Amino acid sequence: MNKELTVNRVGLKCDPFARFGDGHLIKLVLEAVDSVDAFAPVSNRPDVNSPQIVTLLTYCYARGIYSSEEIEMRLPNDKAIAYICTGVKPDWHLLRRFRRQHAALLIEALTQLIKLVTPLDALVGDESMARWAQFHDEARRLLRLAVQADSIAMDA
Repeated sequence: MNKELTVNRVGLKCDPFARFGDGHLIKLVLEAVDSVDAFAPVSNRPDVNSPQIVTLLTYCYARGIYSSEEIEMRLPNDKAIAYICTGVKPDWHLLRRFRRQHAALLIEALTQLIKLVTPLDALVGDESMARWAQFHDEARRLLRLAVQADSIAMDA
């Protein structure tokens, strides 16, 4: 998938995540997720918690991994995803359901992450509210890509 961001779409000149290695990006994702206030229970499974799933999905969407099935398939072999999911094996049904039920949490976490990783010189415009709107628009775009990826997977 092409993750290139354009100035015309959201006001960013580049992919804000490309310059970070997995370990650094995980730290930034954890910081972004930590800034999100409200978490609700994910499921009846005692091994699954909301912050962990928000961290997983935020990290994956930042890396361009949008399909819930692909996230589940990568779990055993992708060290970064396995690290985030320590002690948990979420299936694609849980990930998809969580994304649908907690879209606002994911958008907030993604917005915070984009704010953390975007250098000031990559922004178009001077006003902070406009910048926040750009970050929020990009977070919503990433979530839409996840919805599209899961819809395509369901149609196949």
